[in-house]
Amino acid sequence: MHGQRREEYKSRLLDPIVSKGLAQKAHQWTTLTRTLLKRRTTHASNPNIPDDASLEETIQLTTKALTVNPDPHHLWNLRRELLLQRYTNSSPNSSNKDTDGTNNSSSHFMEGELNLTAACLERNPKAYGAWFHRKWSVRQHLQQTARTSFSSKEDGSSSSSNGILLLDTELALCAQFLLLDERNFHCWNYRRFVVATKALTILWSHYDTSVAVSFASSLDGSWNEWMSWISTTNNNEKEDVMNQSPPIILMGPQITTNNKDAVPNATTPTSSRIKKTTTMTTQFKELVWAEWEFTKTKMDANFSNCSAFHYRSKLLPWVLIHSDDSDKLALAKEELELVQNAIFTEPDDQTAWWYHRFLLQWAQPNSDDVDDIRKEFCQVLEQEADTLRDLIETEENQCKWGFLALHAVLVLLQTHSNDVASAQEGHQMEANQCLDHLIELDPDRAMRYHSMKS
Repeated sequence: MHGQRREEYKSRLLDPIVSKGLAQKAHQWTTLTRTLLKRRTTHASNPNIPDDASLEETIQLTTKALTVNPDPHHLWNLRRELLLQRYTNSSPNSSNKDTDGTNNSSSHFMEGELNLTAACLERNPKAYGAWFHRKWSVRQHLQQTARTSFSSKEDGSSSSSNGILLLDTELALCAQFLLLDERNFHCWNYRRFVVATKALTILWSHYDTSVAVSFASSLDGSWNEWMSWISTTNNNEKEDVMNQSPPIILMGPQITTNNKDAVPNATTPTSSRIKKTTTMTTQFKELVWAEWEFTKTKMDANFSNCSAFHYRSKLLPWVLIHSDDSDKLALAKEELELVQNAIFTEPDDQTAWWYHRFLLQWAQPNSDDVDDIRKEFCQVLEQEADTLRDLIETEENQCKWGFLALHAVLVLLQTHSNDVASAQEGHQMEANQCLDHLIELDPDRAMRYHSMKS
């Protein structure tokens, strides 16, 4: 119904010809789905009896159904069951090889699933099941290639190189999708999955194949302690990051892992087993900076792109690690300058204001930081307060988000500054004045602003 009036849509349904056509399609769909459910029961009752013809026919029926309607999750589940059964029934010692020497079952599987999900996403770019199946397919392909390299005693670098090439292609595809719909959160989420997977693939490419299989079995799209570990160049620091508890979790998993696929007795990676630490760190740095620049491009194109701002907030810890001076406050100042361009252009758009508040909270000094850092942070806050006062004056005291931001800055100044009591009282008084203005500008939330007064 998107892009058409409700009355026009309903009037079309009243047309006898249209109504008859829809009824026929519904009957065909019902027949097809019932056939698939019956076949599922048959395959489930005989999981160890290879029947390639029947199995392939059922897989093709799921292709037909999902191409028509990519939304039903149970059909995607059925397809995954069938694909896993086909993989289990296939001979592990198959002699069918691609030109690069890998087993063609994995490459053909990947090609088929990528083509299917691409067709489904072309029909519905926000189909949850199609995006999830694409993640599952990527992980399944990487797991199969890692196992093949391990069982055939091949060098794991070739399989990881092919994996990185695949993931680079997926990143390019995400960029194309975001040109069509720059705020498609499904695509942004998938891009983060691909980046996490590529980071882990870079890591396992510097280990032997037994460890590579263990890494492949843990692919879940999360940004966790591995990301911090691979970013660190000092081996002792690597060991500290690996052993810390609780682990660093920047973003949680997007897909459930099945650790039983790991190689038995595979040991935990240690810095002594790394082959090329410098090369690995360089690769990871290039990945981080490429994503950092990608988010800036999207933010410059549209200051309302909340997905780009959110992704940038998740990249900040990585970018800080790879900055030349690793100065959190300097990085925050650069980002605040970027935000100022957005808030002066669109002062009523909450997207940039959200990132502004996040930056101030993220850049706060820790309890063990020296006084010079606290003093510098307070200087940044004073500059931000002056900028916000100018914006509020330009908007003739009608900018709700400006008053909220100024109040947040003044509260932080009270928390971190060592000013005399009179200056602190001045900050408190101005903060309360901001709340008074907000009560007038936003009466629906007046009680909230009253509760914020101290």
